[in-house]
Amino acid sequence: MQFNLVFNNDDRLFSEEELRNLGKNGLVNEAIKSTNEKIRHMENAILPFKNRKNNIRPDFEIHLSMKKRCSDACVIERVKYTGDIHKAAKSLMDFMFTKRQHIPQVNEFSIPEGCPIPALPAQKMRIKHLDLQRKVPKLLELMKPIIDESSFPMEKMTIFFNIQDIQKIDYEFIKNVKLLVIQGTEHLTHSFILKLQNKKVHFDHFLEHFLESQGFVSLIENWVAIRKPIGTCFTFFYYYLNEWRVSLILNHVRVKIEGAIAGDKCVDISMSNSTVLKVSYELYRERHYLLKMAVVSVE
Repeated sequence: MQFNLVFNNDDRLFSEEELRNLGKNGLVNEAIKSTNEKIRHMENAILPFKNRKNNIRPDFEIHLSMKKRCSDACVIERVKYTGDIHKAAKSLMDFMFTKRQHIPQVNEFSIPEGCPIPALPAQKMRIKHLDLQRKVPKLLELMKPIIDESSFPMEKMTIFFNIQDIQKIDYEFIKNVKLLVIQGTEHLTHSFILKLQNKKVHFDHFLEHFLESQGFVSLIENWVAIRKPIGTCFTFFYYYLNEWRVSLILNHVRVKIEGAIAGDKCVDISMSNSTVLKVSYELYRERHYLLKMAVVSVE
């Protein structure tokens, strides 16, 4: 006979002998403690609904916390709040950003997937990294009025695309970003990539189909034809673990592009007397590969 036990968020099966030893090594008490903690969280989760049903308006506090890297968050200020709990986010924004004498600098402004669209303050902000993980076209329109002009060129923007977003994105706005990181759909097309005017773009998702197709060769031909400036660099995350497979992409480029010269894990295509388009690959995240297109000066 076997029983299924949940302990520390891990499911596993225990044998009869292990079950007999549970009381000896304290696992029973730990399991009870963990279950009670889950019950407490569930009770807290339904408390606002019980209060609304019983017309109870308890006092709340807004906690302003500070966190540095991986350290625990530290509450640096508490503010009494007696308003509507559903408007607390806007009240917190107003508390943090309104009535400031200078434009606040935000190192990273992130709206993760699953997070409700926030009530943004009227105060302008100087943003260094904007991270949008859902409904990108709509969120960009909401963000534009509060991003101060001094933010541009913005250091970094991370955006999560789906296939519907591609038709609605404001390319003129996102071109004012030093490093554009694109996540999301693997169905990014050759025409979409051609519309990107940023000098540095990183595609941080699976694009194997594009990289192994004629579309990648066409992108290289386009860069050579319009003579992209020195410093232009697009990088592509390549999921497959086999080096021979990514090397086949470079070999395909060498065969298809006239005048391409093969090197060590790279292919060089002359663009002018002083510039070369270098297509190369390198190890990425220990086991995957990064394929890179970069316009560099002739050595």
